Amino acid sequence: MVSDNSKDIEDILKQADDALYRGKAMGRNCIVTVDLDGTVWKST
Repeated sequence: MVSDNSKDIEDILKQADDALYRGKAMGRNCIVTVDLDGTVWKST
């Protein structure tokens, strides 16, 4: 999911990269989601 103010593909890819690296930093064997407001949710 991307925010409504994403103007181009570079913004969308940056948001996806940020979410990916947040998940990697939290460890293995989990599911991580990031809300549009930046709230990180982790499920194991």
